[in-house]
Parts: sequence; structure tokens; C-alpha cells
Amino acid sequence: MNQSRLPPHDLDAERAVLGACLIANEACIAAIETLQPGDFYAPQHAAVFDAIRILTLAEERVEPIVIASMLPDGLDTALPWLLDMLNASPSVSNTRRYASTVLEHSKSRSLIMIGSQLVDSGYNGEPAADVARVFSEQLSESELLRRHADARIKGFYEDMATLDTGEDRGEAQPWIAEGLLRRGQRLLIAAKAGLGKSTLLRQLAFCAENGVHPWTGQRTEKPRRALVVELEAGDWDITASMRSILFGLKRSCDVASVFDLSRPALLHRPGGLDIRSSEGMAALEAAIQRVSPELVVIGPVKYMSIIRPGENYETAALALHGVLNTLSSRYRFALAMEAHFSRGDHGAPGGSERWVDWPDVGFSIHPPEEDVTTRVVVGGTGTEITVKQFRIPRDADIWLPSKLIRGADRRLPWSVDDQPDPYKWSATMFETRFGGYNGETHEQGAAF
Repeated sequence: MNQSRLPPHDLDAERAVLGACLIANEACIAAIETLQPGDFYAPQHAAVFDAIRILTLAEERVEPIVIASMLPDGLDTALPWLLDMLNASPSVSNTRRYASTVLEHSKSRSLIMIGSQLVDSGYNGEPAADVARVFSEQLSESELLRRHADARIKGFYEDMATLDTGEDRGEAQPWIAEGLLRRGQRLLIAAKAGLGKSTLLRQLAFCAENGVHPWTGQRTEKPRRALVVELEAGDWDITASMRSILFGLKRSCDVASVFDLSRPALLHRPGGLDIRSSEGMAALEAAIQRVSPELVVIGPVKYMSIIRPGENYETAALALHGVLNTLSSRYRFALAMEAHFSRGDHGAPGGSERWVDWPDVGFSIHPPEEDVTTRVVVGGTGTEITVKQFRIPRDADIWLPSKLIRGADRRLPWSVDDQPDPYKWSATMFETRFGGYNGETHEQGAAF
């Protein structure tokens, strides 16, 4: 065997696929129906295609500057050669033909790898029976490889059809907080500074850990492991909110001591964590791998990334979305985040407009007085806070209250209206107080 020979590949075809994807969305669809990142021979091409695939499936625009910011090489290094592929003006109409060429070479490399393993088994002096067994297994593997490649496009549409029917929906996306957030979904809360949105998200994490619904104090189906990534608050603020959450949970869970309650994991980086950098991404991913959370609470958004030279808020937001989409897809967790209001607009998250459309659930919280210098009084009966949706939930089963109570005595820091007995909080009471879910009557037996 000639060891100097290179495995089959066609770099021009790979560049043509990627260049077409940078030009037109229909090219992206055609490419991801045919190829996987591992089908590309050049590692940098595989990384670019992975980013294109993430943005396309998230229904985000595929732009060279966004792709470059998502690559390990960084914006300054990756952007010039991405623009070279774009300026080469590949034919969008021939995307499937380019992709087929890339796929055929990928198949050939896989078969060469299988053959090399068989040759190594023979040269290593393994018993003939073992070599025959390996040969049989590899033939089976190559047959599976062929069938997988031939059915890849068909399989994509079959998967989408299954999702559209809603079959096994509860198993595919179980509730992290019933009626509020499912696994894999994204929640974004916006508010002015000092209103308590960080405490609200920590409360969500603590309630998930203990199997308690964050609005009602009602027991849910099961506890969910949570990770809190705090990028702004200091130790004192975290400790104070944790104390109030635990004592509120103690009453809801009917336990003798707060030490009987579970606590989420904490990654504390008060100076911020640029998760678009290799170091920041590694730190966050290591925490996720260690904890295996079903819910990740992180924020504020403005401390999660540093804008690169030449970027604006729109491209920076898209790049950050790509990183978050990758992590949540890879580890299958729900994501809850916080953002500050934009200046002069107390209703939507600040920065890019992309933050309005990106989450599955998005709402803002407003005190009685919109004066930014007004502090919310904590204690007694608490303060009534208005909830406004800036993003209508994609999931029709999600319900948001129109009001929350902040800081009432002997309650969770954030609670819903006045509930004398959280264990008797029924669907009928929800219907009476709030008009059911999304303005419709909810069936009996689906209480929190």
C-alpha cells in the first residue's frame, strides 16, 4: 500500500458548497439535507459547515462575519478566506451536485478506513477467526454506511414529519417548569437594573432542583438538575437571594429545614464570561459536562460576549446565538437568560433586535413606577409587578401571568397573586383568577 497517497477528496467541491451557502438560503437547505460536517475533508471546511448548519436550523441569516466569529480561528483570520469563497461566485443551482461529490468522497474515505482496519488486523497476527469476525462486522458497517448515506435526505423529512404530528411530544420535550419552559426551549427576561430579574431566574433554578413550580409553589412531576451561571452579581447578592428563595421553598416543600432542599450548581464569574472565546466556551462547557443540567440559567446577556472589531450589535448577537444553540442542542438543556432594557425603550431587551425574536418565551417585568431610580419595596404584602410579553411563546401550552408579586413576606421572592394553600392550587382556580391558559379554559386535571 502506498502510504503517501492522500484520501479521496475534492476541496474545490467543498468550497463550492460553502460558497453557495453563503450566497443563498436554498443552498444551505440543499447542503444540510445531504451532508454532515464530518463529510468534509478539510477541518476548517467542516467547522464552517457546522456553523452554517446551526444558523440555518435556527432560522438565522448565514453571513460571513457571523460564521467567522463562530470559528476557532477568530474573526480576523477566518473572514478573509470566507469572503474569497463568496467572491468566487459558485453556482447556487449546482449545490446538490457539489454536495454529492463531497458525499461520495466521504463514503470512499470511510471504506478506506474500514479496509485499513482489516489490513492492520491481518498484519498484527490476530487469529484467522478473529480477522474473519472483524471482516464480517466491517462489511455490516459498510452496508449500514451506504444505507445511511442513501437515506439521509429522506430521513431528514421523516424526522420533521414526526415532529409536526406532535407524537410523544411530552417525552421529547418534557417540562422543566410546567406551562413555562420545556427542555430545549429558551426563555429571556428583560427588566431595568435592580428589579430582581436575577433573583427570578435563580428562583426558577432552585424550584427546578426541588420539583416545585416557580409561579405557584406547587409540586411538579420531578426535580430537574440546574446550573446557574452568574456573570454580574457579587457573593453578598447571591447569598441574600438564595436565603430568601430557600425559606420560601421550605414552606412550599413542607420540609423541616432549608438544608433538606436541593441547590443548583453555580458557576460564578462576576466580571463576565466571553463564551465566544475558546477559554470562555471551555469554562462553560466544562461546567455543563460536570453538572449535566436540564436547565441552565445565565446572564446578563451583555456580559456573555465581547463585540469584536468590525462587528455591530446585530452580528454579535447572531454569533452568540450560534454558540448558545450549539450548546443547548449538544447537551439538551433548557436555557433561561436575563437582559436589561434598551435605553429609552422599557419593553424589550437592549442591544440587537435579534434578542426579541430568538427566545421561545420572552417577557419583561415592570414596577408600578417606570422611573429608573425607583426601588421596589420588599416586605409586607410585596409589590405588584406587571408582566408584558415581547415575544409571543412559540409553544401554545405556555402560559404567563399578567402580574407577579415581588418580595411578599413568607413567600418565594417572586410569586403569583395571593394563594392561601399552594397544594390546592387547581386548574379551576387558574381559570377563575387568570382566565385559563392563553385566554382559554384549560382542561381539569392539568393543574400545576
